Amino acid sequence: MVALLLALLAAPESVETEHYRLVSEGPRAEAEEFARVLEAAWGGLAAYFEGAPKLRKGERLEVRFFETRDAWAADVSAAGATPPEGAGGYYWETDRIARLYRQPTRLFTRALLLHEATHQFHFLARTRNRAPVAYWYKEGVAECLGWNAWDGERLTLGVLPLVALENYPAQALAELSGGLDVEAIIEGRAEPSRPVAWAIYRHLSAGNAGKPLKGFDRIAEKLDAGAKPSAAFWKTFGRPPAYRKALLHWIEKEQQPFVPVFNEWEPVGPDRVRGFAGGVTLCRLQAKATTLRAAIEPPRGDGVAWRAGGLLHFEGPDDYTVFLFDQGGRLRVSRRNAGAWQVLEEGAGAVPGEDGKVRFELAMGEGGVRLVLGDVTRGPWEPGKPALGLALDACDLVFGDLSWK
Repeated sequence: MVALLLALLAAPESVETEHYRLVSEGPRAEAEEFARVLEAAWGGLAAYFEGAPKLRKGERLEVRFFETRDAWAADVSAAGATPPEGAGGYYWETDRIARLYRQPTRLFTRALLLHEATHQFHFLARTRNRAPVAYWYKEGVAECLGWNAWDGERLTLGVLPLVALENYPAQALAELSGGLDVEAIIEGRAEPSRPVAWAIYRHLSAGNAGKPLKGFDRIAEKLDAGAKPSAAFWKTFGRPPAYRKALLHWIEKEQQPFVPVFNEWEPVGPDRVRGFAGGVTLCRLQAKATTLRAAIEPPRGDGVAWRAGGLLHFEGPDDYTVFLFDQGGRLRVSRRNAGAWQVLEEGAGAVPGEDGKVRFELAMGEGGVRLVLGDVTRGPWEPGKPALGLALDACDLVFGDLSWK
């Protein structure tokens, strides 16, 4: 009886939607959310690939989620495949199942879920369930569409994340600036990193003000049909040196605006990010800016405690200054240094607007960073190197209406 009970407790969760069956080792609530994400992705993938997998009556695409690499690898092996090294997931064409395991952040886990689901959808809808031979193309499309914004109801595929720990754009820029042989990658003589595959595919598919470069649709059709990249690629996009220069010029501008200092942060819309942590967490603007505007969207529910605001200075993960409002309308400016907090200022904070949001602006200028609350200006503060960013303490909320210049 005890053995049966333990087996039932250890049984994976199974959630079905119109098009998917998700089997998960994680909590039930998370499995249900993952299933909603997959179902929300179906329409976007169908529009992107101009078609969808043909499913028999009652058939669903299966996705399996595991807590550990060992459990994932064991399931891949049991299916008759070899678990790929350095991968967080795998779509196995033979049994048509996408498999993945938990990653360090919730955003990256969801991106991987959509990455593997994209492989599954792409292969079944466009390639007769065969992997394209061009590695940068096969992985690039999944990497590109996997990065997402999710607010619990609406899903946007293929975003340039406002903030992500992995920071693919910066990784790709570093590799491409280092003299990476793009010609060998395109022609299949070298295998790129995933950030570089992401960059090449995103440039080709969205590098024309969000639209594909001229001729890419035709090249993609050939690659989906199993063709190898050929002279047609260079004829379409320019000789290798010219294309590499264009790619590098584009990726220099296609950079992620915010970088996390601590976890966790994730995009939930084009100008909204969510932060959540058991203590203080920060993200800061990567791009140079003199102003940052934001609106704190307090958690729903009466009496829910929250503390959130912005970053004023940053010299390292143990040397920074933040200001935080709380649900009671108080403001505290504090510096973290050498493992201790020093309160620099306390007082009345901002008054929420009619929509319940708390709006603020940070502005760099003479003497440091100022905090602007409507007609009231506080500061400046300059305890060290000025920096603009977002901060919260032991809560879960969204910053919206983000803009900077």
